[in-house]
Amino acid sequence: MGKRGFKPKPMAIKRLHGSQRGDYKVPEPIGDGTIPACPDWLSAKAKEKWFEVVQQLRRISKSLLSSVDVQILARYCVIWELWDKVRQFIEKNGEVMVFREADIVTKKGKITTTKKGKVKYVQQLPQANLFFKYAQELRQIESEFGMTPSARTKVGGESKKAESESGKARFFKFQGA
Repeated sequence: MGKRGFKPKPMAIKRLHGSQRGDYKVPEPIGDGTIPACPDWLSAKAKEKWFEVVQQLRRISKSLLSSVDVQILARYCVIWELWDKVRQFIEKNGEVMVFREADIVTKKGKITTTKKGKVKYVQQLPQANLFFKYAQELRQIESEFGMTPSARTKVGGESKKAESESGKARFFKFQGA
């Protein structure tokens, strides 16, 4: 079951809206801060993604990663590679197949034909379904590691406290100049 309620807003957005809650400090995530070793069984493309993601996660927070994160990071890289292959296939071939009446075999095994060659129906390719399935899996793992704006509010990473201002000063600061 998913988390209830609205997705949290990033602190900068809260401050822009004048929220008092945009001023409190988010606790740093708990982790031992060690960079997990890249598994040998990953493909070259997945390894490249591994090092890119680890570097980005270290920028979010030094203590975010832990040695127990090897499997989920490896899974993320494998799914990302599969997603990228499907994305390239869709770019090359499109998302749908168009069936004309001439392409459809009747129950008796005969092919029905028309002189006009009208489109009978359009069907989504299986790769398009896989594309969205992989994207959903990637988004889920990304939110676990704080790789989306709303997820970063849960993970932390913003270490400095906003300067305290009165409500009027905050309001007039963002009115433009």
